[in-house]
Amino acid sequence: MKSWKCALAGLVLGLLLAGCPSSGPQQTSGPVSPSLPGGPDGAGAPGKSYTFAIIPKMLNNPVFDLARRGAEKAAKEIGARDGVTIKIEYQSSETGDPAEQAETIGLLARTGVDGMSISVVDANTVKGPIDDALAEGIKVITFDSDAPGSKRITFYAVSDEKLGREVAERMVEACGGKLEPGDTFAIMSGQPSAPNLQSRVEGVMSVIDEYPGVKVLPTLFCDDKSDVAVDKIRNTMAANPNLRGWLMVGGWALFVDGALDSITDRERTKVVAVDALEQQWQYLENGQAYCLVAQRPFAWGEESVKILYDLVTGKKTDYPDFVESGFDLIFNDPSEEIRAAAEAAGKNIYSLAEYAEVWKEWASAAE
Repeated sequence: MKSWKCALAGLVLGLLLAGCPSSGPQQTSGPVSPSLPGGPDGAGAPGKSYTFAIIPKMLNNPVFDLARRGAEKAAKEIGARDGVTIKIEYQSSETGDPAEQAETIGLLARTGVDGMSISVVDANTVKGPIDDALAEGIKVITFDSDAPGSKRITFYAVSDEKLGREVAERMVEACGGKLEPGDTFAIMSGQPSAPNLQSRVEGVMSVIDEYPGVKVLPTLFCDDKSDVAVDKIRNTMAANPNLRGWLMVGGWALFVDGALDSITDRERTKVVAVDALEQQWQYLENGQAYCLVAQRPFAWGEESVKILYDLVTGKKTDYPDFVESGFDLIFNDPSEEIRAAAEAAGKNIYSLAEYAEVWKEWASAAE
């Protein structure tokens, strides 16, 4: 199989030969403006063609595949509505290497794509390529993980601090409504350099710190790799058999079978994790996980395409610095008390059966 560089180089050559131009004026920041009937110079008119790049942290993470499907759905719907063609290029590093992601951004910029939406691995590494792309007239936004020091136009994502707090609050709930002095917890994160994950850990700790005498082990990093996450769970449980709970700010470990088999006392050791992909559902069903706090990765791609299309056509020229996506709570079968409390707080809550129906709609959306 060709390396990601060879594949991307082939894409670059093909698009350059096709002569794909970038389009649209530079953006300004501020509140969202009303939608206009059309863009400047006929942009958005029937027959026009646009190319948008969706650049995840890495290609082999199933969370981002759902974002790709969302992007393809939006491209199809906008094309049918406006009579335009929107092509989605889904490219990035296979391993989540920051330098490779920066190179991907630079290579795609040289193809003349019209817009990019990027889930950032390392903000400092991609700042230059993002700013260079914008200087070439390419619309650049971020999703999931941000590069706040860059000139990117807007950031579409969950509030990571709120997400981390929610994970911790659900852990407190799983432990009977309070944490006791001497309780010990472990936090699983992905890549140490990812700013979104750093914010989630901070959100977790802001809740845990409210309980004196509770111990939290040093944060474990799996570099977004399921096998590494599972090994660290196994080793940690061997060293801490009475661990009170796992707070997972991403779902990496639960993307594979048998990830929690080293937890022998499910009543003692609770698990709350971010994301709710199909691979993770088994852990709710068998009682190994208490709750999944689901991001909306389908919307990452869907909303990215809508935002980029608005920007390149001039239908909206101003976007706020941050557009919040929200999150959902997934339980195997939530009690009426838990459901009522969540709904009273304005939170979306689903049983696993209810969420599976939503998933079916997403799975067929781009077909």
